[in-house]
Amino acid sequence: MKIQTYIKKLQQIAKNNPDAIVIYSSDEEGNSFNEVLREPEVIYYNREEREINDIKYDGFVTAVCIN
Repeated sequence: MKIQTYIKKLQQIAKNNPDAIVIYSSDEEGNSFNEVLREPEVIYYNREEREINDIKYDGFVTAVCIN
């Protein structure tokens, strides 16, 4: 997912739920959840070569980390 798509979805949610807190799941299956404590930030990390949602990753990528 691209950041613009993510932001648009967040804006829709915020409009209808302005007091909602932000949480994150601790694993891919969502077996536990925790509250997000830090502001989102841009990071660069090494991603194994693979393709997710038609986007190919190989090496360092720019990402937005929410926690």
